Amino acid sequence: HRKRIGYCFDLVADRAGSRLLVAAGDRGLHLFDLDQGRLRYAVTYYDDGYYRNVEVWKNRAYVADTYRGLVVLERDH
Repeated sequence: HRKRIGYCFDLVADRAGSRLLVAAGDRGLHLFDLDQGRLRYAVTYYDDGYYRNVEVWKNRAYVADTYRGLVVLERDH
């Protein structure tokens, strides 16, 4: 089973290098776990936005959304 994830407009790894975040336009923000150079899909955050760019600082992702401007997502753990 393959998941359609759309285009990659931007990507960034967290400071620990354990997660990769991908801004994928109308497909949302995808998170991948990084384990010894291997990518494993973790989750997608999607809410009708169009995500173009992403930056990470501490436990927050700052996403540039074409329609709403800056969207801030906070990781619980």
